[in-house]
Amino acid sequence: MVIHASFLGTGWLIGYESQLMNVLTHGTPFFCSYAPVECYEGKHVIRTLGNFPEARYRYNPLTESTPEVLERIGRAWQPDLLLCWMPEIHPPPKFVEESPIPTVALVSDWNVFYSILQVNLARYDVVLCDTPGTYTLESDLVSPVHVFPLYSQ
Repeated sequence: MVIHASFLGTGWLIGYESQLMNVLTHGTPFFCSYAPVECYEGKHVIRTLGNFPEARYRYNPLTESTPEVLERIGRAWQPDLLLCWMPEIHPPPKFVEESPIPTVALVSDWNVFYSILQVNLARYDVVLCDTPGTYTLESDLVSPVHVFPLYSQ
């Protein structure tokens, strides 16, 4: 695994150099459905995780932790990254901070769910959000990054 130290300014890159990447995505992209994932035609493999019937991998949020879910999934397919869409609306499996693979939170409604995000974003390795969110959500434990237009800006 090749992880770049400078891309996000947070210590590592969300990708690999010219390598296929297995991405496990949690939550619904852009708060709509899994359709964007199903339409993806790139070189990486993206699979869905959630407690929705449409998710490829389902889990019980009351009993399964992130390490347990990843261990179970890893028997058949090994993800390289856990990408969590809208953790303010779709909380990840418990103990996401103990994930054996890198975790990324894609935050959208930080202005509505600030109190939830403020105490939970430090659980992720990288936090991506829009430009205003980088200033609002920054703390001693979290350094959100704006890399590309995400949701509003």
